[in-house]
Amino acid sequence: MAEQSLERARALIELGRSDEARVMLGRILALEPEDAEALLALSLAEADDEPRSSLETARRVLALEPENLQALLLCVDACHELNRVKEAEHYARLAVAEAPWLGAAHAGLAQALGRRRGRGRYKEAKETAQRAIELDPQGAFGYVAAGNVEMAHGEWKEAERWYRKALDVDPSDRNAQINLVTAQESRGRISPALTEAVALLQTDPRDKYALEVLHETVYTTVVHLLWIAAVFLIVAAVIRGE
Repeated sequence: MAEQSLERARALIELGRSDEARVMLGRILALEPEDAEALLALSLAEADDEPRSSLETARRVLALEPENLQALLLCVDACHELNRVKEAEHYARLAVAEAPWLGAAHAGLAQALGRRRGRGRYKEAKETAQRAIELDPQGAFGYVAAGNVEMAHGEWKEAERWYRKALDVDPSDRNAQINLVTAQESRGRISPALTEAVALLQTDPRDKYALEVLHETVYTTVVHLLWIAAVFLIVAAVIRGE
């Protein structure tokens, strides 16, 4: 019965019904609090909306199974969401040591290194992202990680290039879609950024990240328009004064 409930919870997570999955997993864990598979599923269900809880749940798995790769990767993702960069690097290095063949582990490490200061970190981050791409050229995560490294260092044009490569591999990758808009906006390319932001919401009108990106893009557009209007008014005043 517990196995069937666990499979049902996993299916609910796949369908985006994480709230229902959490309730079901809570019942399983009430009876078997050290069920590592149920804890992993719970951490995954918490990942999008409750990164702090996801991290703590994944740590419970690691207390039971210190080399559990999925738990390590969930810790990496949660730490990134919580801006706990040193911890993200720690868990990512453990994941790489556990699975040096896994591109996703290298991608997580690249992103953590990219957010650390220092030229040496930047170089290592770029090399690690490249390693992720080499290990899995058909996975978008390596290209996204490379873009995130460049964006963390203000290299917006390079970041945009990597996000476009990620979308060539997987046009539906949400991280690449959202970060592409951010890179375009940061480069002052407001019109493409606004178009991409609207396209994101057409795909999923409830996407909170897309809504935030659209809000920021519209705000930036309005600021630019107000600045242009102010310049025209100043020029007109100068001309009239002459």
